[in-house]
Amino acid sequence: MGTPAATQKETPDGNPQLAAKEFERRFSALAAPADIPAALEDAMREWATGEFGAGPPSPEVTKLLYLWMEQDLLAAFRWAGSGKSKLNEEAFTRHGMLAFARFLESKGWRAGLQVMGQSVFDGFYAKLQVARAFGANPDPTAYAELAKLVDGGNRQYFDAAIGSSWPVARLNELLKLATEEKRPGLLTGLGGTMPSADLARWVWRVMGDDTVPEDLRAALRSNQDFMTKILQQRDLSIEERANFLKERMGDSAPEFIAGHDVNDVLNEGRDWRYAFRRGEAGVEEILAVVSKRLPAFAAEDPAELRKHVYFQLVEEDPVKAQELLKGLGEEDRYKLMLEAGSHSLKNIDPDIFLKAMSLVPADSPELWQGRLDAWLSNSSLNYERMGDGYTAWIRGLPAGPDRDMGLYGLATSFSEEGQDDSAKELIDEVKDPKLRELWASATQGGK
Repeated sequence: MGTPAATQKETPDGNPQLAAKEFERRFSALAAPADIPAALEDAMREWATGEFGAGPPSPEVTKLLYLWMEQDLLAAFRWAGSGKSKLNEEAFTRHGMLAFARFLESKGWRAGLQVMGQSVFDGFYAKLQVARAFGANPDPTAYAELAKLVDGGNRQYFDAAIGSSWPVARLNELLKLATEEKRPGLLTGLGGTMPSADLARWVWRVMGDDTVPEDLRAALRSNQDFMTKILQQRDLSIEERANFLKERMGDSAPEFIAGHDVNDVLNEGRDWRYAFRRGEAGVEEILAVVSKRLPAFAAEDPAELRKHVYFQLVEEDPVKAQELLKGLGEEDRYKLMLEAGSHSLKNIDPDIFLKAMSLVPADSPELWQGRLDAWLSNSSLNYERMGDGYTAWIRGLPAGPDRDMGLYGLATSFSEEGQDDSAKELIDEVKDPKLRELWASATQGGK
């Protein structure tokens, strides 16, 4: 099981690994006292100094609960819910499941059966811990024995907990169990399994296997957590991951995955966006880093890779980011710059957005719709963030296409919110006859 996630809180020096190591050292060092309940009360009071329960879990409280569970499992749970002290309940909520997980890891899932069907504090979560322990060391022949101890309404959570810890090397056994027991929920917890390319490929094979019942395959397709982890598997190609996600995302899956991968790389190690903004790293250096970390993508479609790096860097410096588009024809370059305006330049300083738009000819009929789409995609978000300050900013722009499109975009946003009077005020300021005609057509008979 490893170190509980809750102990991964950073120490004052900012090192979570040291925090985990220190937790284990203190946990291991504590021997069983003569009176565990009394020692627990003292340890809890020490833990609850300052703002109640705000600190990281205490290794001493966790170890004392673990030791008590070894002596008398039900007594430890019932003490927590005895109502004698709020401190009991709070400490058990923060530490009890950590201790119980370690107890089950040491003693095996059958050692936790005493809490199944019992009225104990945090009983629901205790059952889930037993389910996870069962999944980590599964015995498919014992599933029915365990499941009958779970209330009907909680069975789906119990099944998912089993699947969340099931070993990847034994997934065929899980599929067989889910098929025989007619429990597709056993597969919905797979997102909790450590992500791996082997797991991803196994699921893809199952989803395409017509001999597997449809309800089981549907359970995999509906698993948002699992699909998120598929997305993160950069050792799978973009095409492979797009196949996983196509039903959920449609034809946009490859584009989304490509952007996700590039974004991930730029967040690894050095803050490459900051370095680019400050002039400490150029586009070619950043492109080389991304290409090295995404070699398959770089080899298969270097132009597409450059495009996605551009989409990530354009908001930092629209002028310098243009270097990534060199080699493209003029029309293609301008279309990508406008596409960035619609998809990349959101929730940023509107002056940066305007600067990016100013790099694209404003008098091109071929680019007119792309420019309008960029303004439309930003208006609602910017007004939500900046309020009347954004309206004032648009009104303060020099007369021309960008001011007109900004007014039009904001008017559209107001109209969608039912603020017709405010929308009309803005449209009355628009000079472009094409936009005024478009507005009249959109609102004709509707208002």
